Amino acid sequence: MIRVKGISLIELLIAGAVIAIVVGVGIPDLRQIFLKNNVDADARLILRHLQKTRETAVFSGHEMTFCGVDAEQKCIRDNITRFVSFHDRNNNRRVDSDETVMSEMQLEFPGQVHLRASNSRYIRYFNDGTANPFGSIWLCPSQQDPTLIRHITNQMAGRPYLHRTPTGVEVDSEQINCGA
Repeated sequence: MIRVKGISLIELLIAGAVIAIVVGVGIPDLRQIFLKNNVDADARLILRHLQKTRETAVFSGHEMTFCGVDAEQKCIRDNITRFVSFHDRNNNRRVDSDETVMSEMQLEFPGQVHLRASNSRYIRYFNDGTANPFGSIWLCPSQQDPTLIRHITNQMAGRPYLHRTPTGVEVDSEQINCGA
């Protein structure tokens, strides 16, 4: 007599419950990982555009302006959705019809992006690679998680750096310009 072994309904239910528990515990962590990766990718993209603007200034011999722009092509400080770099011939901090945009970046960032460079709405690179004014670009995600905040610091020497809020550190959002 041949006996066929199979899976009982109880075993199947227990296996299904174990899988549901494992998936239920893992999905929130997976979502947080995706959020952090997306914020990091946006910050690295901005960093690359800053570096490209600096390189263009050095190799072209012209001052280059990097800023977020509104619909009228005017440099802005807050709620930035598009960055450009261009040679601002007349120093009016606006992309005029006779000025060529050297690089452009449209952001799909889920939150707000702010430029804090003294009281300016732009960062200007000189042909020796230095920058003035120097400052930071803040990425403030719509999630209220301080570990997702990123900022890119552009120093007077012109080199931009990407910073990340260390895990487990309490951060005041007003202090880091994400409440502005």
